[in-house]
Amino acid sequence: MDAGALGSAMAKDLWLFLSRGLNPHAKALEVRQGSHGEDTIVFEVDVEVSQVRVHDIRPRERVSATFVKDHLPEVLALRADFPHVPHINPRDEEFPRSLCLYDESFDELSLRWTAAEFVERVRWWLAETASGTLHRHDQPLEPILLDGFPPLILPADLLPRLQHGAKQLTVIARSDLKVFWATWEAVSPNGPRFFAVVIECLPHVHGVIRRRPRSISDVADVLGETGIDFIEMLRDRVSQMDRTPVSLNGHLILITILPKQRRTGEPIEALEFWAFLIEKPISELGEALGLWQMQSGVAGHLLGGRPDPLALAAMNVDVLNPRFELSRAGAAVMNGVEPSEIKVTAIGMGALGSQVANNLVRAGFGVWTPIDQDFLLPHNVARHEMSAKEAGMPKVEGMRFRLNSILHEQAVASAIEANILHPADKSFEVRTALDEAEVILDFSASLAVGRYLARDPSPGRRCSVFLNPRGSDLVILCEDIKRLSRLDWLEFQYYRALINEPGLIDHLSPDSGRIRYARSCRDLTSRVPQHLVALHSGIAAGTLQRVLRGEKAFIGIWHADDNMGVRSFAVKPSLLEEFSANGWTLATDETFLNRIAKLRGKKSKKETGGVLIGSFDQKTKTIYLVDTICSPPDSEEWPTLYIRGCEGLKANVDEIVGRSDGQIGYVGEWHSHPDGYTTEPSEDDRTVFRWLDDHMVRDGRPPVMLIAGEKDFRFFLGSMDASVVLKRTDARTPESAHQIN
Repeated sequence: MDAGALGSAMAKDLWLFLSRGLNPHAKALEVRQGSHGEDTIVFEVDVEVSQVRVHDIRPRERVSATFVKDHLPEVLALRADFPHVPHINPRDEEFPRSLCLYDESFDELSLRWTAAEFVERVRWWLAETASGTLHRHDQPLEPILLDGFPPLILPADLLPRLQHGAKQLTVIARSDLKVFWATWEAVSPNGPRFFAVVIECLPHVHGVIRRRPRSISDVADVLGETGIDFIEMLRDRVSQMDRTPVSLNGHLILITILPKQRRTGEPIEALEFWAFLIEKPISELGEALGLWQMQSGVAGHLLGGRPDPLALAAMNVDVLNPRFELSRAGAAVMNGVEPSEIKVTAIGMGALGSQVANNLVRAGFGVWTPIDQDFLLPHNVARHEMSAKEAGMPKVEGMRFRLNSILHEQAVASAIEANILHPADKSFEVRTALDEAEVILDFSASLAVGRYLARDPSPGRRCSVFLNPRGSDLVILCEDIKRLSRLDWLEFQYYRALINEPGLIDHLSPDSGRIRYARSCRDLTSRVPQHLVALHSGIAAGTLQRVLRGEKAFIGIWHADDNMGVRSFAVKPSLLEEFSANGWTLATDETFLNRIAKLRGKKSKKETGGVLIGSFDQKTKTIYLVDTICSPPDSEEWPTLYIRGCEGLKANVDEIVGRSDGQIGYVGEWHSHPDGYTTEPSEDDRTVFRWLDDHMVRDGRPPVMLIAGEKDFRFFLGSMDASVVLKRTDARTPESAHQIN
């Protein structure tokens, strides 16, 4: 045809480019039009080839480019003896061969397609094919068929089940036959019935087929290249199928497993799965295979029956593209992580917990046991993983169903509807879940639950994950694998970070107002946006996977600003120091002790001091010491005397109480003894302790005093009759770290 009759804009551009001679290595020859109006341009290109070629590509090749609306241009190699090489598109006929130039869609390619780039792409493809480098050494083996066919979803346990003798599956199809699901279960879907059988081929060198199979005979030819007698294997599979009316009226899907090698004799590098849907019902397939003859809807067995080649050649097939259900391993690969079957007991399946659990299961992480006594209410749906249709359902049951629907494997082993602190008739289940857990994730945002888990004797590593009142900040506290840094002490190190990090000054400020969702005085919920819960649940899921792969303790805080920028605050955990005296346990760490030692060291020839910052846990009789407010400016410091002042002290304590939301505050006094003196209390120290006792008893708390010396720290809890001495770090041995006098 005349070039002026071209209808495709791309074809016009290509013809204009070639006819103007803009590329000296390409020459326009002619324009053709197909039977359906498609435009085809025939041209020649010069190819850079060496004298030693892997494939027979000539220095000059004649090709054609056919343009159909909204499709990639199809490029055909017009030489009659053009070799069979990698990256050839399958067609109904083997020749002319179709060059696979692109691995993207027309919509994407059309944004940058030019005739000049297209011509050079053809020349590059031919040159790379000639040298054998088009398919790179590190590139995955090429499929025997290319993509673009309806998917067939296979069970994730297909291969293990095949090894145990399973061969037949039932297939469910969408009504428009765009997606198929294969299952081992017997199902009764509406509409056409489909069955699937599996045929395992012999190992073969990777490479595409020469033409797309359209019939059973074509499939036999294609798979015959792998060395199997496909028709005989198909006869064997079909002969073993039930011959009920339902089966005979159904359609068969052939699932083929193709082991692929990079070169002949090399180990199997990959398995590829393809499937073919037979157009005719199984009744007619059995007749074509010579297995039976149909009489009044009944399949009569044939003795000595043989396949009918003409009938098999006339029996059309459609290609399906198998892919597996999402397994734990597959989910991990998609997320770029290692799969994990770590046993997780999760406390609390609220907004954050439900979304973090969902993220982790989708990453192939964990076998879960959620514990929660709550049930879903309509207002929860604003931020919860569950939907409004599940309102009224226990959260653990709803999440069990949801999480178990994600992967082929079971993600939730059991779900316990119980209060972790008061499990009542679920005590045994809760105890078992805690004892068997490798990691316990606390999403409850409850101080009581966190403290309980910290002291519980079960061996699993604990992590606490929660949001601040406004939902702008995420906090993650994780114990080390040996649980030397317990969860309760990580909590107080987190408080210490709040009072010392300027960027966290408003971290525990209350939200913008609570919402009443019902009539009871307790029917209130926080005003936390879903987008913040989603943001922080993603951060939490990624962080937990990373932290739990290691062995160290972890404290992390993330703050999201109004523009959704996220700033992280890493807090280095410090090992717990714990001892008991007079019925109380004192918990502190090297960070606190080193701070006291540093303040003392600045005035080693004088006494100095300050107040102790921490908290009392009345239930466990534990005193947590986390920080100090050093000597106020109006204090009197002498070589053998210290009188603590009070200028600005109350304001400082009030600020600490406010920034920690009342979790830490004043707990006692400390002062130092100068170099050359022991930490034995003086008479003045005893007088101060009596004053402190009178002061603290009003609040029902024991007096706490610390004397910091040159070589040790001496603690008094509740009484001066007994003290606990901690050696300074530089003077310690394992045996002398704690000494009770």
